[in-house]
Amino acid sequence: MIVIVANGWNAGWLGCYGNEWLSTPQLDRLAVESVIFDQHFTVSPSRDAWFDSLTTGRYPFAVQGSPSYSLFNELREFGTRLVRIHDRRDETEAPGTWDESFAVTITDDCSPGEAMFPVIEKQIKKLAKLDNWLLWIETDRLLPPWSVSMDFFDEYGKGMTPNDDETPAQPWDEPPQGQVDLSDRELERLQGTFASVVTEWDADLGKWIGLFREQGLLDSTAILITSSQGLPLGEHSWIGAGGNDLHEENVHVPMMIRLPGGAHGSLRVPALTESIDLSPTLLEMFGLPIVGHGRSLLPLARAERTKPREYICQGTAGWAGAIRTEEWSLLRTTGPSKIFRKPEDRWEVHDVRTQHFEWAGHLEETLAKFAQAASTVPFVEPVLKHYDDVDEEVESETSDEASPKR
Repeated sequence: MIVIVANGWNAGWLGCYGNEWLSTPQLDRLAVESVIFDQHFTVSPSRDAWFDSLTTGRYPFAVQGSPSYSLFNELREFGTRLVRIHDRRDETEAPGTWDESFAVTITDDCSPGEAMFPVIEKQIKKLAKLDNWLLWIETDRLLPPWSVSMDFFDEYGKGMTPNDDETPAQPWDEPPQGQVDLSDRELERLQGTFASVVTEWDADLGKWIGLFREQGLLDSTAILITSSQGLPLGEHSWIGAGGNDLHEENVHVPMMIRLPGGAHGSLRVPALTESIDLSPTLLEMFGLPIVGHGRSLLPLARAERTKPREYICQGTAGWAGAIRTEEWSLLRTTGPSKIFRKPEDRWEVHDVRTQHFEWAGHLEETLAKFAQAASTVPFVEPVLKHYDDVDEEVESETSDEASPKR
């Protein structure tokens, strides 16, 4: 199994998820051989909370009653060799998680792809001789400050508005973080810079896939590509990590699984899935019993199942902050919760709480019950009523109040 994680990668920045102007030819080619999960969400906008939920198999806001469990210990006891290659800038993994971990340093003299490829090549040749192994490749290169290649930026820069002195736009490799008020030109420059970084990473990914193919691994190895969190790029007037902000740009991330031999390639899964499902997917891939809150994605990838859940909940430790269905998303904030229609309001611009007050209340109640249930053993997921059923209850209550009392 090969897991590739690109932190900061939102699903909106990929051609097979509907982006019509970003160039990702290698990923588009891989998508033809892969199962694409259209509605995949991270459980938290925090990378560390995301990884903790993967390791424990539990939601990050399930802070009570968590059993002692580690996905990586389970895999290791099964005889799986666990190897990680990464260029993360902030190392937080607990010692002993991996059998071997290789930190790749990015310098001005060497691009991220050039620095990481020889390490991947060396380790993949070793692992190919073993029966059970997991290679975890993780990059922070999509998070600012960016290493921007002009060869890739020029593809987007030539279409940008020039500077006031008519000089060409330049990459914005270190934009401000936090609340921003960007002009149209600044937003164009920001997103063009990120696009160039994604396109360069796409080219490097193509080299990795070529290496796997040369080693004869594509018929025997599954490849899973995803992200721990998205990166806000001016949406909702924010750049960078948004704390507990669970808007679409922060939590809707890609999920692609290329099964051995490209089985079920081009299958699209519209069902709601989330990163808590990654742990049971890895367990099932290695033939181990599934534990934890998530559901394995393999039945969906094999078209054996169509809908694992009616809704998903997201949050951070001790704080469940969002609930999503196929038609709605409710985000808890410091003030009243906000509710948005899906999928037409993709970027959550129009809060319709005042038009659907009772339904928002039911979603809030379900979210609270879910957070409480997630902290108990066994975990029993609360039932979400249908929208029409909530409306009928309200109409019935109104009718009862209007009836004459006897």
